[in-house]
Amino acid sequence: MEQEAKSLGRGRAKGRNRFVPQGAPAGSDIDSDASVMSFSTALEIDSISLRDNDAGSQSSSSTYAPSSTVTGTTDNMSSDESVSTTRQSTETGSSGGRTSTSNYSQESSIVKTINDGFNKVGEDGHKVQVVTNYYQMNETPDFHLYQFRVDFTPVEDNTSIKKALLRQHEDTLNKYVFDGSVMYRTRLIPKEFQTLHATSVAGNVAYTITIRLVGQVNPEDSMYLQFYNIVMRKTMTLINMEELGRNMYDRAAAIKFPQDRLELWPGFITAIRNHERGTLLCVEVTHKVLRTCTVLDLMRAIKQPGMSANDFEKAVRAEIEDTIVMTHYNRRTYTISDVDFKATPASSFRGQDGSIQTYAEYYQRRYNITITDEMMKQPLLVSKPKKKDINKGVTGDIYLLPSLCNPTGLSNDMRKNFSLMKRLSEHLHMDPTTRKKKLDEFMYRLTTNEKVQEEFAAWNIKFAATALNTEARIMKKQQIVLGPDPDSPILPDDKGDWTRPMKTSRSEMLKPEHVKRWVVMSPPKDVPATRSFLTTLKKMGQEIGIQVSQPLDIIEYDVNRYDQTILDEKIRNFGQLDLVFFVLPNNTLRRYAEIKNYTTLVLGVPSQCFLSKNLTNKNLNSIASKVIIQMTAKLGGVPWSVKVPLKKLMVLGLDVYHCSNRKGESAGALVATSSPSLTSYLSLVSFHKDKSELATNLFTDFTIMLQESMRINQYLPSKIVMYRDGVGEGQIGYVLSHEIAQMKLAITDVYGAAGEEMPKLTFVIVTKKINTRAFLNGKQNLPVGTVIDTGVTLPERYDFFLVSQDVRQGTVSPTNYNVVLDEMAMPADRLQLLTYKMCHLYFNWSGTVAVPAPCQYAHKLAYITGVAIGERALPSLTEKLWYL
Repeated sequence: MEQEAKSLGRGRAKGRNRFVPQGAPAGSDIDSDASVMSFSTALEIDSISLRDNDAGSQSSSSTYAPSSTVTGTTDNMSSDESVSTTRQSTETGSSGGRTSTSNYSQESSIVKTINDGFNKVGEDGHKVQVVTNYYQMNETPDFHLYQFRVDFTPVEDNTSIKKALLRQHEDTLNKYVFDGSVMYRTRLIPKEFQTLHATSVAGNVAYTITIRLVGQVNPEDSMYLQFYNIVMRKTMTLINMEELGRNMYDRAAAIKFPQDRLELWPGFITAIRNHERGTLLCVEVTHKVLRTCTVLDLMRAIKQPGMSANDFEKAVRAEIEDTIVMTHYNRRTYTISDVDFKATPASSFRGQDGSIQTYAEYYQRRYNITITDEMMKQPLLVSKPKKKDINKGVTGDIYLLPSLCNPTGLSNDMRKNFSLMKRLSEHLHMDPTTRKKKLDEFMYRLTTNEKVQEEFAAWNIKFAATALNTEARIMKKQQIVLGPDPDSPILPDDKGDWTRPMKTSRSEMLKPEHVKRWVVMSPPKDVPATRSFLTTLKKMGQEIGIQVSQPLDIIEYDVNRYDQTILDEKIRNFGQLDLVFFVLPNNTLRRYAEIKNYTTLVLGVPSQCFLSKNLTNKNLNSIASKVIIQMTAKLGGVPWSVKVPLKKLMVLGLDVYHCSNRKGESAGALVATSSPSLTSYLSLVSFHKDKSELATNLFTDFTIMLQESMRINQYLPSKIVMYRDGVGEGQIGYVLSHEIAQMKLAITDVYGAAGEEMPKLTFVIVTKKINTRAFLNGKQNLPVGTVIDTGVTLPERYDFFLVSQDVRQGTVSPTNYNVVLDEMAMPADRLQLLTYKMCHLYFNWSGTVAVPAPCQYAHKLAYITGVAIGERALPSLTEKLWYL
């Protein structure tokens, strides 16, 4: 365990507060269906979207590091315009991204969201039996437990070291389980054994272990679940799995990519919780990508002959800032906020014991790591303390040695390496049959291993060897209403796609918005191909009832001289425009951000970006059709609709994305329907530093939404449904007490001023990154429209799972819906059906998406704002899907 080094009130190097990091658990993993798209694919290139990747932004994490070898996982940004539709299951973000987690938090208190007596199980649809990735707990302990807190002096945060220290007293403590902080036993500990002494493996640190009784835990207590999960993790070590971060991995089965300095470790996520069918064990396949280079290696690779010190420092900061690294000596992850080039391992700080020491001396004493003379000149990485650090009194910056840190995730160059991505995808994208086989093999190892069975028997625990079956229902296909005859709707195919039916029926857009006043900007070499593409665009527009006028001009621009001043010089003289079309040589973020900033913050008009490589694509007609649908939607047109019988209904979506260009702030996007058909939208984004600001912004923006709805429709909605994405397990209570409260305050103000009757509000938390899987016939993906509302749902919640989108590879992941407020009090069938219908109204793809359209729009708006724009768009764009 690491001796904390306290930051000085006045730092000795560069005048900063300095703190040497203490050990802690590592971060998150890659679900085996995780997309490994490149960063460039993650950028929105509007016109080439064939299908949205609904996974959201991804996370990176840590792994192990034998000697100099260390870890990482992918850190994929949300690939909103990627072709891939596989879903990811990660937990924390780096370089911006979502932070909601999918693992159950056993420590968070259970929040009841279902009303007594309410039947959340629906009846409509074709009933089928599905196989899940849950396993019944056939026998459970029936004895009382005692919970103890275990503290170590000096402070040690490395769980593996703490477990090893406690094992030195295994004979004294006898039967116990310990997770690094909490111990469970069936008996009290005599006073003489409540203070123990142990020595580190190297013999250079003596520890005092203090054991304090917290209380008694009964079998019916929720804390018993924590005990179950600790036992489960312990048994996984008995089958030679290693704990890395939150989950367990099989080193022996590692897949190595030596030429790329990567390793892929297979593992499993496990969680035991009380469900409708009793106490169940959820098991899901996961993978960890391990990188073996150090941050110092990256710095050396950046250094080029003749590069000035200033340019080198800028390049290093650009590469390293906002990335996550892992210290291989204690397996803890840190987000890098800066690189201090004035500090070195020879710089000093004040330790927890008050002594002044250098970083080199600290690592030698603490970890027996010698910092050689060659390494003494390296700069130091700077990381801000996490919440858990602040709770321990750590307020100063945390300083790390690049030579002792390994970057996590895939670099940008790795993500652009098609060969590597293809090789990784072969292992990450498991089809249902392969995934089910892996789960069965894991349970077989558990149920046949003698040591595991002895451990389970000691605690009277037994699991079923086969997965749990439960009932599901497949809802009917929804009719898609198009023009020119709305009374002749079409049906999607079995995969929820109506691209082909729309083409064969010669349907047109339901409410076309014609492209009239627009200009095209193109690199000089692409102008001939651009002219040809515009002809195709006009032809395909005519087929679906959209008139595409000739652009006012095709403006050539220098791809090497590209900023808002140049844009303004070329475009301003055309007056008011409807849209600006950009042909781009590549999807560089800087150029993309300049375009979006200029068109949304200066011109106040939508823009369409198109990669020049697609100008000669063999599927140009298909691409042109998708582009024109997207363009008309951005201008306010309605491509299609579905029939929703509810009157005076407003449906909202809310999502959050961490800003990369506003340090410490996040973009909160709110999108609301503004028409009776639920096909027109209002969109607003605000910025917040913490969740209290988010709640305040929600009051302001929701008030504006209600007032605008009144202006547009001449009435206020009588029913309101909010779909809230991006909420972690531990945040549900806050949503109930603050976000919903702010919405009700806005309702009271607006409806009170208008003299209107108060509406009914239903608030639904949407979670996409979950570990629940289910298989039709034990080996097939669930079809689109499948809903599961029993068996694996939670007894304290009004919740259900819905598969609303097909996947092209891998195993489909259902979306979880937790109805935390239901004033509309519709039968469960009706809310499930409404949710499914709303998944048909995302106009960037002629098919269903994984979440209701307002929720997906909110995610897209928050993402683009956080990554590229950093400001709220001009008011003229509030009623347009300019970010599509």
